[in-house]
Amino acid sequence: LMYCSIFFDLRTVFGDESLLKSIRSKMLQLTPKNQLFLSHLAFNALKLKPPLGFFRDFVLVHDGKHNDTLDLKHNGLAPIVDLARIYALSEGIQAVQTKKRIQLAAGSGSLSQEGAENLLDAYEFIANLRLEHQAKQIQDKQTPDNYMSPIEISKL
Repeated sequence: LMYCSIFFDLRTVFGDESLLKSIRSKMLQLTPKNQLFLSHLAFNALKLKPPLGFFRDFVLVHDGKHNDTLDLKHNGLAPIVDLARIYALSEGIQAVQTKKRIQLAAGSGSLSQEGAENLLDAYEFIANLRLEHQAKQIQDKQTPDNYMSPIEISKL
């Protein structure tokens, strides 16, 4: 499943781009019809959970190095990226960028317009939080990472 996810996110960096486009097109003709494949991808995506507890409190990292922080990449962006990939594959969408996948799947049989807008808002919010956090770390001469204390996030 990991290799499949990587394959559907590939971009051509060098060489004949038509080779990748050709094989991707052929695969995208098959994916919308393969519910078993899509359900396996969805099951795999569900392993990454948003960092919210039962009472809407944050579930924080406790690994010794990043204690009491949120993992913005693995528990914030990655679930949205996985969802966007699954929606795109279920609709045969060629795009590999997360925002584009969500936009093109919006209003389809897989994703409602409102659901797409919510995903886009969440994606942009978390991505901006992550960038601001990393920019501040760079300004403070720290190594940028994806771990942010919830204290740094506004109540909104």
